Amino acid sequence: PSAILGYLSYVEGTACAGKRDDCKRECFESYENADRQFQSQMKGEMECYVNCDSELVRCSAVSTNLIFGAIFLAAGVLVAFCINVVIPHIIGYDESDDKRVFEVRSAYIEPFPNEEQQRKKEKSRRRWFWQDKYQPPDVVEVVCIECNHKSLLDAKWLKAKKGGMDSALCVRCRTIIAGVA
Repeated sequence: PSAILGYLSYVEGTACAGKRDDCKRECFESYENADRQFQSQMKGEMECYVNCDSELVRCSAVSTNLIFGAIFLAAGVLVAFCINVVIPHIIGYDESDDKRVFEVRSAYIEPFPNEEQQRKKEKSRRRWFWQDKYQPPDVVEVVCIECNHKSLLDAKWLKAKKGGMDSALCVRCRTIIAGVA
C-alpha cells in the first residue's frame, strides 16, 4: 500500500507539472500577439501566470499528502514489526511459553514452591552465553517427620551449605524438613 501511495504521489506530481506547463503555454499563446504599449497592459498575462502557479500549489499539495501518507504507512509497518517481532525476541519471549501448563501446587499456602519445582524452574531458565550450563544438583531423599512423605532435596541442605532465609518444606504438610525454622 505504501508503494502504491508513493507511485500515486509521483503520478500526481508529474500531472501537476504538466498542467502548469500547459497553463503557462496557454497564457503565453493568448497574450503573444497582444499589442502592448504600457506596463499595465501586461497585467492580464501576469495574472494568468499567477493563477497557473497557484493551481500548481493546490495540485502539488495532494501529491505531498500522498507521499507523506506512504511514508507514515511504511513507518507504521516497521514499528508494528518491531513491536511484534524484534522486542519479544530481545526480551526473550518464546512460543513454548504459551503452551506451558502450570502445575497446581500441592498445598494451599502460596507462593512457596517445593524443591522439585525450584529445580525444574532453574533447569528451564534461559541462560546467556556467559553463564554456565545447568548442572543438576545431587539429590537426597528425605522423609517428613509429621506425615512420612518422601521428598527429594538438594544434598546441600544436609551438609549445611544451603540455607538462609528459606527452608525446605514438605510438599504435603508444609512443615520444615531441612533448614532453619
